[in-house]
Amino acid sequence: RRAFSSLVAPPAAAPVVKPPAGTPRAHLIKERVFKLESIKTSSRKFGAVSRLVNVRGLPCELAVAHLRFVPQKPALFLRALLELALRRGPVEHRMDPKRMVIDSIWCGRGKYIKRPDYKAKGQMGLITKPRTHVYLRVREAPAVEVEAFRFVVRKGLPDMAAMQKRAAKTAPEPPAKPVPPKRINFWPLR
Repeated sequence: RRAFSSLVAPPAAAPVVKPPAGTPRAHLIKERVFKLESIKTSSRKFGAVSRLVNVRGLPCELAVAHLRFVPQKPALFLRALLELALRRGPVEHRMDPKRMVIDSIWCGRGKYIKRPDYKAKGQMGLITKPRTHVYLRVREAPAVEVEAFRFVVRKGLPDMAAMQKRAAKTAPEPPAKPVPPKRINFWPLR
């Protein structure tokens, strides 16, 4: 329940970031950071799930679709955060939901709550219950960039491990060196 407390609170005004003058996209970029705080899970588990969709330029709608099939608990919170961005972006910051893309996702360790752990013979230990803060930076990309990314995803993203295996198979094998015969040492018995 506490994890969704930031869903109700009104966000601050969206900053308008102007890129440097020499960049090809010299128009203004709409950018906004959304956050969820004090989620009951460790940041290590959350980081593993967030890496699935932390692709710069991935459309938010596509990221939500990916997270629907991830069974881990942090995926539920991350999907809620993305849906929050898709709901609030157009209403409060005049962002087009079709052009909203992920700029970055990062998570950090929140305050760990400590509780007693009662053991036998009057002994007591300490349990730490982790909390995590998650931040999502969303920006509005040009329609051409979003469509280009959707086309690449539709064709299928390259699997880096498979590409490396394929490259290793096609590489010529080094010439075989003659292996010298093993020397057998017999120790004299005394």
